[in-house]
This record gives sequence, structure tokens and C-alpha cells, in this order.
Amino acid sequence: MRRHSVVPLIFLLVIHAARAQNPTPQQIVSGWSALSGGLGGKVVFTHNNSVYVMDMTTGLSTKIGTGDVTSSWSPDGKRIAVHNGANVEVWNEDGSNKKIVLSTTTPHPYCPHGWTAFNDTIIACTGTIIVRMAINSDNSAGATRDLVTDPPAGGNCYTDCDQSGDYLCYTDYLANVPTGGGHRPIVRNLATGVVIELVARNSDGCDIRIKPDGSGAVIFDPGSHTIPAVIKSFATITIGTVAPLNNRGIDRIQWSNDPRFLVNGGAGSYEQQCWIRNLTAATNFYLGDSLHYADLWVGTSQAQKAATPQFVPAGGTFADSVLCTLSTATQGADIYYTTNGTTPTTQSIRYAGPFTLTNTATVKAIAIKAGLTSSDVGSADFLKLAALDPDTPYNPIPGLAYDYYEGTWISLPVFDQLTRKDSGTVAAFGLPTRPANANFGFVFTGYINVIANGLYTFFVNADDGANLFIGRKDSCIVANDGTRTAAQEASGAVGLKAGYHAVKVIYFCAAGASALAVSWQGPGLAKQAIAPSVLFHESAPVTITLISPLGSRTYALGDTVSISWKYNNSNAMHAAVPELSRNGGRSYPIALFGAPIATQAGLAGSAVWTIPADTAYLTTQGYLRVSDYDDPSIRSAPDSVLTIRITAAARPIRRALPLGDFEYKGGLIIIHGADALTRASRVRLIAADGEMIMPIIRRTAAGAMLGLPRKVPGIYIAGITDGNGKMRELLPLVLVR
Repeated sequence: MRRHSVVPLIFLLVIHAARAQNPTPQQIVSGWSALSGGLGGKVVFTHNNSVYVMDMTTGLSTKIGTGDVTSSWSPDGKRIAVHNGANVEVWNEDGSNKKIVLSTTTPHPYCPHGWTAFNDTIIACTGTIIVRMAINSDNSAGATRDLVTDPPAGGNCYTDCDQSGDYLCYTDYLANVPTGGGHRPIVRNLATGVVIELVARNSDGCDIRIKPDGSGAVIFDPGSHTIPAVIKSFATITIGTVAPLNNRGIDRIQWSNDPRFLVNGGAGSYEQQCWIRNLTAATNFYLGDSLHYADLWVGTSQAQKAATPQFVPAGGTFADSVLCTLSTATQGADIYYTTNGTTPTTQSIRYAGPFTLTNTATVKAIAIKAGLTSSDVGSADFLKLAALDPDTPYNPIPGLAYDYYEGTWISLPVFDQLTRKDSGTVAAFGLPTRPANANFGFVFTGYINVIANGLYTFFVNADDGANLFIGRKDSCIVANDGTRTAAQEASGAVGLKAGYHAVKVIYFCAAGASALAVSWQGPGLAKQAIAPSVLFHESAPVTITLISPLGSRTYALGDTVSISWKYNNSNAMHAAVPELSRNGGRSYPIALFGAPIATQAGLAGSAVWTIPADTAYLTTQGYLRVSDYDDPSIRSAPDSVLTIRITAAARPIRRALPLGDFEYKGGLIIIHGADALTRASRVRLIAADGEMIMPIIRRTAAGAMLGLPRKVPGIYIAGITDGNGKMRELLPLVLVR
């Protein structure tokens, strides 16, 4: 970026002998400090078609660019709107990143540009139309909206707005005033469209500026340039205090971002002196001559900036609803907020008291008070957690059940795959007496009785690792796994409805000290250890008994299998899942039905399964069991597992098929008439032990040959699928040497 020279004002400006000597930089610093009470500040002004910025803490001015008429600060003092010839431009405070935001062939030469408090909107005049224009973060123009399109024939100019963007002021030209022409100050309420005339229609009143807080305006009549400025309240349309900035004429006035200060910067052949007036103290400070169209930005300290709104609670999770309270340490400030994550403005919801959130939301809030810079935006995220429905334990009795294990682990093992060493009950969470002081683990199960709907936070303090689960689906709420040298606490939240909820804690200790403590907090419940009075376990565990089929059965593809089962030690409605293993193993990847089957405890559940005739992935042997959908650890006992042997209907070893004959010769399967095979066809062999064999296929003049990866005689099932994967043929095949 090109650097501009910084020079004392006394050498920069023309000195008029008939007027006061321009102050030195030291006099500017001391004078402004006395007037403002030690605040920072800067003044932007034009001189000889150049734009300068004066630093009030040094008294030095820097040229930042070229501009012929007005300039105005954004409320945060980081950008400037400049009228430069036929263009309205937006610059950074140092003159960099200049962007043309409005261009017109008929600009009004004295058009100021009001900014809203959020530094992203300006008000500008094209001579006949006043527009409101969004300014992007890179200073480029955003969306534009016409605000005044019906001016008198003489046009309108001198636009300004309050920082909230609620009120617009401008002057329009009148031809029928006694002096032959003049300008009438106008104020419009942009929300209601109401027009307020602050002076009589036949006045020669010229210029108007709105107070930053929107409570009034300053009006000055430069007809003879000797009439003092007048401050009026347009909310009540009553004349306020006559407040001249000095004892000389008034030509141009700007209200600073701080409503206590006005700056008078003359234009052209009119009033040349630039004065700053402190309205509260009713004192003036002479800044110098020929600082045209000056605008003052008052630097703020933390005390002069509205305090950022605070949230109670400060975000977090909730179950059904949460009551949100906003506050600011700045007395008399208004708070505006949004609940959709957008930046709040004065057009957002005005805070009038605590409000309720019933859905996930990002709440943002800002505090605004007249005379202060708007606060930083405060933000809080609220996440709604779906509240879990209660479970229904069978004959609950006080205490928790536990299983005890021994082993060497560095993290929590899968206890379901281990053999327990002992079992028993305890009144509450804690470590019971045990044979070993290291390399042991516990699984605690039971129910916690929740009194009220709401969000509950659980805490697990453990040495070594421990996890906590809620609900029959074993949703992990607190994860606190791993080895450590001292107990560590972890927490997690969950929405719960009133009633009993299944709870499980798994714990292990590798070596050294051991510890386990479980706490909670919730609606009306401060953080505390979970008391024995809310902990229960079932008098007998819930189990599933497979009623039929039992024993070893043989079925053919296409046969139906009638399955029935029963839940024991329960009075709840359950969802059952009949499952099938493959390859003779004890993993159960095949659910026989598309959805769980509702089963009332105490009554038999049943379903009929038809073995698919086109299922190529089914093995020749599998095990049947019934598991609970919500708690998969509840399942039919191993001694009730059914063995199913799936076979095809009896067929000759060699027979005419649509795809030709199969023939086995020395490790090859020859399919005669292989022209019926498409490129998408697949041949699969399933051995009697359930192993899937994928032969190698090649075509010959005689047909297709399948090379077996192993030359083992025996009984196989051969299947051929079409291009869509649908089984076309399936038959037994005896392979002999």
C-alpha cells in the first residue's frame, strides 16, 4: 500500500489572517483531551480535493486519497464513505481498498452518507432518489433498496440516518419560499412511513442530521450563515435547546458516533472554521480552518462500549425445553437477539424477558445504548436431545446386580465374551469386596428411577476405566475408558422421561489404585452421588426361550419354517429379532425378517419364514436364535439353538438343464451347451461344510469349464445366477475322482 506523508496541521492548511491561528498538534491533543475527558478520536475531512484523517491523540493529519466533498465514518471507525465526483465510494480507514458503490451522472455535490450501527449499510442520494445500500466486508456494494422515490421537482439531498436505521432524514427543495427557493428538513419513520416536518414549509432551513440514537436531530439554516443551529426532538416534535457551535455562522454539521459531540466543518466560501462541541458540557474546541465536510469519530474505551449480553444458561443441551435469560452489564441498554444463528440488528427481536426454546438453536444477542458503541455479539448454542422413553423392568427390587470378572486388560474388554467369576447385588455404584485388587472388572446393571422429565448429566469418576450406558439399547452416555495413575472424571448428558431407565456401568482396574464413583444432576437436582433409593434391578433377568423348532431339522429351499418364542420375567412389550448364522458359526448376520416382531411378555411370539429359493448366499448349515431388538444381550439360550441343514430337492447328478449338463472330470466341471451362459452369469459352489467356493471359469468349444481351487470330492450345491444376481438353477452335485 502506498504510504502518505504525515504532517502537522499547521503546515497543511491555509491560515486566514482574519481568523484564529490554527492550533498546533500539541494544542489539538490537549484541547481535545480536555473537551472529551481523555478519549481517543479522529476526524476525516477534505481539503483541496484531498481526503485527510487527523489523529486526535497526536494532532497530525494524513492524506489518504482524493475526494471532493463529504466523507463520513462508519460507526466502528474502520471505514469511510466518500463522495468523489460522480461516485460514492467506500474506503478502509487508511484509504486502502477503495470501492465504488454508487455512480450517477447527476450526483448532488453535498451528499453525506449515513451509516447504520452495524457498519454494513449506508444511506446515499443520487440527486432524486435516496437509497439504502448494503456494504459487503470487502467494501463492495451489496443489495440496494430505494427509500425515497417521490421528491419535489428540485430533488433532495443531505441524507442521514440514525444508527439503528429506523429514521431517515433529508432536505428537499422548495421553490415557493420567500427568498425564492430553499430546502425543507424532512424526517421519515421508515417502519411506518410517517413524515415529520421539523420546520415550517416556507423556511429556508437547509441542513439536518439525525442524532445517532434516533431521538432527535440538529437543524441549521445557512441562508445568511449567521443563524445558530437548533436541536429538536422529532419523537415528540417539540423544539429543544438552541445550541450554537460557536458565535459565527453554521454551514455544515455532522453528528459524531458519540451523540455528545457535534462537529462543524464549513464548505467552500461559507463558514471555514471547524469546531467540535461537547453538548453535555456546552463547550467548544476550535480545530482549525478549512477542514471541509469534517466528520468526527470518537474512540471508545471498554467503559464506553455496551457490555456483551450474557446468557443463562450459557448454552448446552436440553431435553424438552429450556428457559433462556439475557442480560447486559450496561444499564439502560436494549438487547436484540436472534435464534437462527444470524447476526442481530435493531430489526431483530427486542429482548423483553426470558424466552423458551423448544428446538435446537444458536442464539445471538447484541446490546445497544445511545452514546455507546454497540456491544460485541454474544452467542450461545443450545442442542435439544430427544428424551428417552422409560423402560419397564420386571418386578424391580432395590439395588444393582453385578457380574465380576478377572483378566489382564489395558482398556475395557467385551465382558459378554468372557466368563464371569462371581455375581451379586449392591445397594449403589461402588466397588464391592472382591478376591483380587488388580486385573479385575465389574459389570453393574439395573434401573434408575427418574422422577421428572428433563436433561440429566451423569458423571463417572474412575481409576482405571469405566463407561456408563442408559437404556436397553446400551447408549453410551459417559465414556471414561483407559488406564491412568489417578482417578479421572468424565460426564455426559441425556434427555430422560420420568420412569425407570435401564442403566449399566462397566469398569476395569489394571493395576495400582482402584476407584469408582457415579453421580448425576438434573431438574431440581444438584450434582450428587446416585442414591440407593433410585436404583433397582429385576428380581429375575429377562430371558427368551425358543419354543420351536427345536433340535436338528432339515429343510429344502422354498420350505417354510414356523418359529415361536417366549419372553420370561418381564411384563413389557418387546421387539424380537429371529436371526440365522452362516457357515456353522455363532455370528448371526442374517435377520430373517425386515423388521422386529412385537411380542407381549408372557405370550408366545411367532413368525413364519420361507427359505428363499433364489438365495445364493445361504449356507448349508446355520443356527437359529431369537434376540431382543432393544437389548441384544437378551437372546435365546445356547442350548435352545436350532441346527438347520438347507438342501435342494433330490435331482439326478446329471440331467438336462436350460444351461446344459454338468460333468465332473478330474477337477474340472464341464457345462455342456455353455452358449446359454451370458457374460454376466455366475457359478457358485457351496460345500457341505458351508464353505463358499468360487471356481475359475473358461470357455471352450465344448462348453464352459470350471476349475476348482481344491480337488476334493464330496457333495456340493451348484448354483447359477443371471446378470441380476437372481438364482436361475440350484442342484446337488456329487464330485468324484
